[in-house]
Amino acid sequence: MVSLDRLHFLKASTMAGLAPSVAHAGPRVLYPGVYIEELTVPIPTIRPLETSETVLVTSILADPKPVTVSFLSALDDISVRLGGASQLERWVRQFFANGGKRLTLWPARDGTAAGLIGDRDPALGLKGIEAVGGLFASGWPGANRPLPIGLILVPEAAALAYDDVGAAASVYAAAAETAQSLSAMAIIDTPAVLGGTRVDSVDAVLSWREAIGIETAHAALYGNFITGGGADDDAVGPAVAGVIARTDQTRGVWSAPAGTSAVLRHDVAPNHTTAATEVLNPVGVNTIRTLPGAGTVVWAARTLAPEGDEDRFISVRRFRDHIRQTLRFNLQVLALQPNEEATWQAARASVEAFLANLLRAGAFAGSTPDEAYFVRCGLGETMTQVDLDQGRLIISVGFAPLRPAEFIVDQVTVEGFATAP
Repeated sequence: MVSLDRLHFLKASTMAGLAPSVAHAGPRVLYPGVYIEELTVPIPTIRPLETSETVLVTSILADPKPVTVSFLSALDDISVRLGGASQLERWVRQFFANGGKRLTLWPARDGTAAGLIGDRDPALGLKGIEAVGGLFASGWPGANRPLPIGLILVPEAAALAYDDVGAAASVYAAAAETAQSLSAMAIIDTPAVLGGTRVDSVDAVLSWREAIGIETAHAALYGNFITGGGADDDAVGPAVAGVIARTDQTRGVWSAPAGTSAVLRHDVAPNHTTAATEVLNPVGVNTIRTLPGAGTVVWAARTLAPEGDEDRFISVRRFRDHIRQTLRFNLQVLALQPNEEATWQAARASVEAFLANLLRAGAFAGSTPDEAYFVRCGLGETMTQVDLDQGRLIISVGFAPLRPAEFIVDQVTVEGFATAP
């Protein structure tokens, strides 16, 4: 059993300063007798958040403002919308060809500056990406809303490694750090050329793995590139993001995005053998393989978490974030209620209903609620009197992911309850 970070919510400003006697005054007593007060706490309906919103950070976007492309967009018009950037168009097409749902192109710099690849300045690679959540502000009310970003791509950065391995590693490290802060997943590409040497072997991929030095469950590395010859070599990240989005839609975010086909412009290199994957997978390198009778297949779904970390699988980390973010967003309404047993019962009932739906969808390893999850909330169980005095409501949620079959415990803290005078 492990504990996730607590989630914090602020009560509405209009309620923050009210004492319990004002926020919950009770019945008005006019004459001697017995008074019965009926407390009604609404049970929030928990609606799952989107998991596959994808952001692609690039410096070659013609428009200095972010551009969001969805299924409703006519793919034939992409060239016009992107200002004729053929490389950017290929990334967009690869994303949608593999099942992507919505892609936001985020300019790393303003339209008048030189491109990221052109000036080799990694510090500019993810400038301003923390503000990307503002794109969706109108759809996510609440001052403490979770950002609906699932995946972060920086395929352009792979080309930095042709001449400067450190610069490329720096950009991807920034992408991984940003993904962690947003509870998203950064897709790390393997360059076609590493410091002037063609990446055509397991040893070369391992050199790249060592060079980036990323140790986080919020990043996933794929040890191939799309062949095309010279400048036409390309990153696999956009295609992989599409596969992940497709898996979310067809099988659920709790399913590993592996063992499924990928649509690519050209073949991948290196075309790793089974023996190669036995070396690469344990150190967190996923691959795309061409298999007889199966075609091009995404192989393995590991994160770059340190060895022994329970979040070593992409599906576990993303499912964990999905549950945590969904509960965080939907339970904010409880901050407007008295921090008492009736509210705790409503919280338990709401979370249990949400988890029961996931159980019916096949999201957990267990076949019954007792085997699959638990929800706890109460004084002396998840909270102390100090928590109540400080306005916290803590919900402990445990679940058994499909793989590995271990319970993961999460805690949701709702802050801002009026404290005792």
